[in-house]
Amino acid sequence: SDFGPFSSTFNDTSIRQESLYASVIYNDEKKKFNIEAGGRINVNSRYGSNYTYTFNPSYVINEKLQVFGSIATGFKTPSLYQLYASFGGNNRLQPEESINYETGLSYRGKKHRQRLVYFYRKVNNGLDFDYVNYKYYNIPNQKASGLEYEISWQPIKNLDVNANASWLKGKEFVQSRITTNDTAYSYLLRRPKYHINIQAGYRLLHNWYLSISAKYVSRSEEHTSELQSPCNLVCRLLLEKK
Repeated sequence: SDFGPFSSTFNDTSIRQESLYASVIYNDEKKKFNIEAGGRINVNSRYGSNYTYTFNPSYVINEKLQVFGSIATGFKTPSLYQLYASFGGNNRLQPEESINYETGLSYRGKKHRQRLVYFYRKVNNGLDFDYVNYKYYNIPNQKASGLEYEISWQPIKNLDVNANASWLKGKEFVQSRITTNDTAYSYLLRRPKYHINIQAGYRLLHNWYLSISAKYVSRSEEHTSELQSPCNLVCRLLLEKK
């Protein structure tokens, strides 16, 4: 490298995983009540067998309004680098497991579509990097909930406006990355509480499309209590030939 020769101590190793997945979709005769369900069996050479599932019901109230929900579990194994890297690797890492809940409403009008979702998730043995001891480790418990709102609008021909906003509330029960004591955060590191995106685009001609977008991200906690990323607003103008 630019800093001189480097001899890696990373030993050649491998992890193998086989999976079997199945899903089923059900619609009633009136096409108002819908269910999608699925399950996956994973067999990992290091962590053994595990099972995850998804369950997604929805109901069409009328031609404009629909209510929906979702329950899903997740399973994520550490990467080879996280397990065996000479710097930061931890071969005692456990797989990350999660359960996620969502419920919401969607509305489809003549010129616009809207969607409001509430979500809650719980993560056990989350995978992250410890900036006190400089190695990967498992977060014992992490909880997060929030709201997401989306809207797509076409006020006039050739003009499209899209926007979404999210509010996040979270808490970690974790070995502190600020001190070496066990503690609990009433926030999530590097996760902003508010996030807003807006984009407007207009088709000038058949092959030309003009768009402008803006993104707002609120403050987020960093690795130490003194360091915080400031609120920021980013705008972009794009003229594209298609």
